[in-house]
Amino acid sequence: MSTPDPLSRRERQLMNLVYQLDNPSAAALHERMADPPSYSAVRAHLATLVSKGHVGRELVKGKHHYSPTVPRDLAGLEALQRVVESFYGGSAQRAIEALRHRDRDWAQW
Repeated sequence: MSTPDPLSRRERQLMNLVYQLDNPSAAALHERMADPPSYSAVRAHLATLVSKGHVGRELVKGKHHYSPTVPRDLAGLEALQRVVESFYGGSAQRAIEALRHRDRDWAQW
């Protein structure tokens, strides 16, 4: 499976809600967003998520409803894989070591 394009902050916010809710409409997503942009902006972000392949859209009784195209667990694994590749040279062991020692390392900053 090819990895969909990366998400902006607002797109991640919408994706979190799409995963939480059952086939929400744009209006339902807009209502649930913290500090939401305009309703039109939400619809534009959803159209971008559709074009990037992150969500599917279905017309139900005149309203579009959105659902994730990839299960949340798989999307999380793909995101984690990108982090491991970007920051730990592809080494899961190095990433695990960093997580195990994060409290000690971060306290030094």
